[in-house]
Amino acid sequence: MSALVAGLLVCNPAVASAQTSASRPDATELWSDWRLPLPAGAWRITRGPCGAASEYDHECGYYENSCALDFVPLTGSMESVPVLAPANGVVFFVGTRENTGLMLMLRHPDGRVSGYMHLARIVTPRDTAVTRGQVLGYAGTTGTAQAHLHFWVQPDAVQRSCLDLTGYEQQDLATGRAVSSNLSWNELILVDPPSALPEWLPLLGGTDDPIWRLPARVVLAPGRSVVLPVAIRATLRAGDALVVDGAALAPFRQVDGQALFQVPIQAPSDGAGRSALTLTLRAPNVDASAQSAALALGGARPTVIRGSAGALLVNPTFVSPANYGVRTGKAELCWSIPRQAGQAPLRFRALIVRDPAAAPAGGLVAAESGWQSGQCWTTPRLAPGTYLWKVFVTDGTGLMNRTNQRPQALVIQ
Repeated sequence: MSALVAGLLVCNPAVASAQTSASRPDATELWSDWRLPLPAGAWRITRGPCGAASEYDHECGYYENSCALDFVPLTGSMESVPVLAPANGVVFFVGTRENTGLMLMLRHPDGRVSGYMHLARIVTPRDTAVTRGQVLGYAGTTGTAQAHLHFWVQPDAVQRSCLDLTGYEQQDLATGRAVSSNLSWNELILVDPPSALPEWLPLLGGTDDPIWRLPARVVLAPGRSVVLPVAIRATLRAGDALVVDGAALAPFRQVDGQALFQVPIQAPSDGAGRSALTLTLRAPNVDASAQSAALALGGARPTVIRGSAGALLVNPTFVSPANYGVRTGKAELCWSIPRQAGQAPLRFRALIVRDPAAAPAGGLVAAESGWQSGQCWTTPRLAPGTYLWKVFVTDGTGLMNRTNQRPQALVIQ
């Protein structure tokens, strides 16, 4: 079954109840290829969807909130925690909006859109293709007083509605607990991380193998530095140390049979550097086969977007057809934009989807123009029915308009 049928499973009870049970995908099927947008391990849900069994829930009135989940760690701060792609997709929106802070949205192959608010930095620019588990950015406090990740999913980029996240991974809203099975700390490629990462991150996966807990790769911009938390599953004695570039580092803490270290890494200012950093454990009582590891370094230079990304504060005006205008087979969609919308050149992207309230059990049908300079686009031939459409705009600096404007409707006969 196409996951575009996900558009039928919205949080609005009136819409959901209007659909037949045959048109609704099973929750297990709907989220089977998705993972929580956080490294593998246990997390706390501080706020659940509207009407949920959680201690606190989001307001019901606005779609970006009503089905959302807020995440923080079980202990410690959410500041600088890597935020991961829950499924394959393409970065659809990057920008700063009022009360959301720095935010990112992914558009997935089936049309669904996932959103992430309050980020400290983003390392995947718009139109970047990402795979599940790829680091999108790092959590923070932009647009909020307390660091957390606000996460929600929409059926597509056009409708102002959200999807029920019930059945998505392991979550218990009554206790406020969730377990991610996304990539583990040891599998992450950390692209331009903040200068200091939470020290507890290597402990997320518990106390089982592997012995060394360090990321798969760290990619730093020239001249950047980071203090990287590393854990080793061993009980160390006085005088034992981790040797990095000839410097002996003592563990700053030992917990649950694991020794935690803070490893400073500096990228050369000229962009050249080693492909790996060797870490050697100087501990006679530890098995010799576990006394060294290599941390992979380098890769493509990252493009980093921080809290001042901004957004275009105007939306295109729908010109034709008129709202609920009737067309035969296909339609020419036209729009206008004020000259002061942004810096030239302006480019536009029109999307059209089947209205879920009028769609048959076959699900939603979508088409799009791709980025273009013209202010009209003719759709492909469409099956009879009611459709919703919306236009996005980007300027010469890369800013894009907000994604939450109301769509226009048309009827194909």
